[in-house]
Amino acid sequence: MQAKYGTSALLLALPIRRAFFPFKSGTARFIPHTLVHMIKRIAMFSLSLFVTACAAAPSAPVQSPAESQTASAPVIASHPDNRPGDDYDELWGEKVPDPYRWLEDASNPDVQTWMKAQDKRARDYLENLPTRNKYESRLSELLYVPAISAPLVRKNKAFFSERGAKDEKSIIYVRDLSANDGAKRVLLDPNQLSSDGSVSIGHYFPSPDGKFMAYTLKQNNADQATLYIMDVDSGKNLPDIIEGARYADPEWLEDESGFYYTYFPTDPAIPVDERPGMTDVRFHKLGTAASEDKVIVEPLRDPTKFHYPMLSNDGNWLAYIIDDGWNGNSLKIQYRDPANTAWFPLPAKDKTTYSPMIVDNILYLLTNDGAPKFRIVKIDLRSDKISPNASVDWNDVASEFAKRMDASNWQPIVPEFEDRVIQEFAIVQDKLLVVTLKDVVNQLEVYDLSGQWIKTIELPDNGSIEHVFGRDKSEAAYFKFTSFKLPGSVYKLDPKSLELSMWAEIKTPAKTGDVISEQRFATSKDGTKVPYFVLRHKDTKLDGTAKTMIYGYGGFNVSITPWFNPVAYAWVENGGIYVYSILRGGSEYGESWHQAGMGMNKQNVFDDYYAVAEDLIQNKYTSSATVAAYGGSNGGLLTGAALTQRPGLYGAILCAVPLLDMIRYQKFGSGRTWISEYGNAEASEAEFKNIRAYSPYANVRSEKYPPVLFLGADSDDRVDPMHARKMTAAIQDHTTNPDAPVLLRIEKNSGHGGADMTRQRIAQFADIFAFLDEVLP
Repeated sequence: MQAKYGTSALLLALPIRRAFFPFKSGTARFIPHTLVHMIKRIAMFSLSLFVTACAAAPSAPVQSPAESQTASAPVIASHPDNRPGDDYDELWGEKVPDPYRWLEDASNPDVQTWMKAQDKRARDYLENLPTRNKYESRLSELLYVPAISAPLVRKNKAFFSERGAKDEKSIIYVRDLSANDGAKRVLLDPNQLSSDGSVSIGHYFPSPDGKFMAYTLKQNNADQATLYIMDVDSGKNLPDIIEGARYADPEWLEDESGFYYTYFPTDPAIPVDERPGMTDVRFHKLGTAASEDKVIVEPLRDPTKFHYPMLSNDGNWLAYIIDDGWNGNSLKIQYRDPANTAWFPLPAKDKTTYSPMIVDNILYLLTNDGAPKFRIVKIDLRSDKISPNASVDWNDVASEFAKRMDASNWQPIVPEFEDRVIQEFAIVQDKLLVVTLKDVVNQLEVYDLSGQWIKTIELPDNGSIEHVFGRDKSEAAYFKFTSFKLPGSVYKLDPKSLELSMWAEIKTPAKTGDVISEQRFATSKDGTKVPYFVLRHKDTKLDGTAKTMIYGYGGFNVSITPWFNPVAYAWVENGGIYVYSILRGGSEYGESWHQAGMGMNKQNVFDDYYAVAEDLIQNKYTSSATVAAYGGSNGGLLTGAALTQRPGLYGAILCAVPLLDMIRYQKFGSGRTWISEYGNAEASEAEFKNIRAYSPYANVRSEKYPPVLFLGADSDDRVDPMHARKMTAAIQDHTTNPDAPVLLRIEKNSGHGGADMTRQRIAQFADIFAFLDEVLP
């Protein structure tokens, strides 16, 4: 599920702040735990997902006479016995059947056997599809190309990740910008960490002067992680090792002697669904054991909330943020003095978000307080009462700051805009760099620190800025820019001249000149205009016959904006149409757009999605027989709802790492962290009725379902794979369409964000496209 930051492809809003921006960058964004592009690449680059290679003997294949006479027709084995039972939940006077509850327990040997049989059945079918090899070959050409991240510059050192044309995983490099040759040096190569690719790099966090780099390693690209600290010059690790680094996100002191971080418990005695509520905020001093780390803030004991620290640019101020799921957050700050225990809070308001940055004793806030499309304000923290060389009366200071923190005393800098949303800002030298989103396209605007507009930077295309990296003392700001036709290249912005230059250019073998991209609008059930983007080959005829994939997400404040997806080109070059739907529940039009698709309003997201399909069909782009629904994580809930609510609207369903049993989702994985987004069927009768009405698993019935490909991950510790298992069994046992395959493919060494090896992504999408070629006319 996710938020607004980083890399990615299809997740559920992750409970991780700055998820794919594993660094203190001097940028503030409004999305809780800041994760956007994690969702975006998880959301869009779509599933780099998953599947456990298994080995159980399938049942004897079932062939019709026509199949036996057609050499090219794939053969599919019968599915294993799904063993429906009599389990149910009774809530608010209603019994909700749960016949496949036995599939919830992945440790059960019978469940493991079932999984292996399902996976083998799926792979035996998919790997023998007629067009699979063609797609695999083209995807290899499109994906085995260089890729690079925007750099994190610390003093004269640039830290960045880069994947060479033949690498399976991205490598972390450092480059000395003061050296004449600017040669890069390998700091960490995940391709060398395990023979089977099961060890992945999570995030990396350079210290302020670049002397150290904290980084996390993960097994099978799961969320749980261990944190290490490297001496950058020597390339050797310090003895310091911190387990429970799932949400760590270190905030380094300016003197590089240590950092604050969020600790996630690993004690197996704590139930998995309760562990998020047992996180605490700690301080780690370099050279000491993690067991000696001082607890700064005790656990909240509420698994629906997240909390984390943030430091000012000079390290004098500590900010502490509590995210109330996706309902907003609270913020308080403290002057870092050993004698001070006073916290200065901002006023707590429901569904209000504060994204702070403290520079030179000024607190800058990106907030939706009184501004659904966000505004930027500042609070002056300078006070004669605070002096490092004198005794301070902290009670007196607290009284003064209570007035300063009141919203009536905030100083406005950049007001809310009527026609665009403020997504993030960065302060680089004396410039305020503001990223806005207008009709789902990013702009980069420059202001002075008083809020006076200076310039709007001309970007290369209508596309997306993947976060601005730069600190107040940086000589430049860096960002990655991408669009439907431009691969993600890195640009450098000089804050003095405001000139934009290319720092690292990425090229593609895709035939971008042959592809048309266009923005259209559909009308949802309640009259809301729903934007969507269409990618198609210039020669594709709009006669209602084109095979079409509609990607959707719709949740957790995630914005889906134009970006270069090489996978889509393999589909479009073959005559298909690739569509990105912009649904309520995201952040594309501000907080009101998000709230219109969450909680009791969740059905709006599904209706928006159906409206896009209907608009495409009405305008002869495709037909019900040739259109496929595609999404993962929260988007898997979307396509699961499409499957059960509108099975006749789609010719196929692609459902990846999904949420599907919404009656019980909060009991598994990170489920309790999403209650603010979905609600809880156990909390009230109204919430139960709302969730019961759309929960895909609870609404399976005897029906002529279209072909379905479920995509799972063997090490998904965010969305429990039980959702995909139970739904696969339910559809297999209830479909009245014997000619429509219902498959479960499980990716090996893969977490919720998918496997992080290029070859696995290629294999997965070769399977997906070949499946659609086979089942769509």
